[in-house]
Amino acid sequence: MDHDQKKDMNALILEIKAGHTDQFEVIVKQYQQQILIYCYHMLGNIQEAEDAKQDVFIKAYEQLHKYRESISFSGWLYKIAYHHCVNKLRRRKLLHHLHTILLYEKPHHTEDHLNSIDMNFRQDETLIYYEVKGTDPFLATFFLVARG
Repeated sequence: MDHDQKKDMNALILEIKAGHTDQFEVIVKQYQQQILIYCYHMLGNIQEAEDAKQDVFIKAYEQLHKYRESISFSGWLYKIAYHHCVNKLRRRKLLHHLHTILLYEKPHHTEDHLNSIDMNFRQDETLIYYEVKGTDPFLATFFLVARG
């Protein structure tokens, strides 16, 4: 991105911060393909990448007040995408371990039953995370769910 493009992007961000929220669409259109490709390379699944792309833009919009002009906007956006995808990969690994434990302890579970557990787990994960303070949320969540 050259100097003029960076100035234009910073001006656009200032407009959005000033209340012209409809202008965020310009950012989405400019970066959606690159963020999709990036998420796909990290996650290896196009549907998950599509979902991640949407989540990244929602997070970027919600956190736009934290963006500082001294850093590259695209770098800031990619950082959000990176952390989002890493968290999705951690959850995926955790769910795989949970499946393994449930299949080992209760081999009569059907795939439908395991999928319903995944959904309940995802919905309860945030609650569990906030109840456990001072520990790694990934390990704490796994510990509580695996014991539960």
